[in-house]
Amino acid sequence: MTKIISFVAQKGGSGKSTMTLIMANYFAYNEKKNVVVIDGDAPQYSLYKLRNSEEEDEESINKKVLSSHVKSDVETYPIYQCVPSEDQEQPKKNIYSVNKIIDALVQQGNIDYIFIDLAGTLNSPEIIEILKKVNYIFIPFMEASNLYFSNYEALYIVNLIAKNSENAIKGVYEFWHKYRTQMSVRIFYELAEKFDVINESLKKTGINASMMQSKIGNSTKAFSPEIWNTIAPIPDNYLSVLPNGLNLGNFIKEFKNLIK
Repeated sequence: MTKIISFVAQKGGSGKSTMTLIMANYFAYNEKKNVVVIDGDAPQYSLYKLRNSEEEDEESINKKVLSSHVKSDVETYPIYQCVPSEDQEQPKKNIYSVNKIIDALVQQGNIDYIFIDLAGTLNSPEIIEILKKVNYIFIPFMEASNLYFSNYEALYIVNLIAKNSENAIKGVYEFWHKYRTQMSVRIFYELAEKFDVINESLKKTGINASMMQSKIGNSTKAFSPEIWNTIAPIPDNYLSVLPNGLNLGNFIKEFKNLIK
């Protein structure tokens, strides 16, 4: 059965696109699953453009990683450039709405995972309609107050969708991204209490909701440039320990358990 997953955020720079690539690459190349990525983050389309740049210039990819991809003997997964709604579609350019592509892929019956990268403005009618089709939503949080409160708003919007409309949501999970080991314990627990209120509300609708135990590194710089690509698997050494000591392998293990 196809599982539809999205890292969502109300604020740019939260790491949703990075985490989308990490998990899509992991399932496609390490788990050999049938993966599709939908880039609905118009007009940036960072993932779709990244794929094009990689295909046009092999030198843009670290040769060691490119070699690893060849050895993996797995076809490159597709990345679709999509728009939020049907009235924005451009059939001549093969650009269709996110929901239309989701429906078509699910109907195929052979897709294991669909990862959706969305624009940050979640409270638009078009994005809300897309979120209703997502099964598992992951929301990154950081200590910086502007990033924290923006993404808390995203969590609140997801809660409203779950309570007030028909949807396919099965799980909503927060996680700490760009986590700093010196983060104030007082701040950590104050913020955690806010999550508990929303998560308990989500659970009342029958949706699993919790803060993930695993944390991601204190900066996206913790990820080698080798990881920021779409045509190669995550290097094995990054599945063990990131440069700052945080374990990406633990995050992946917990992620897999949450979407069972």
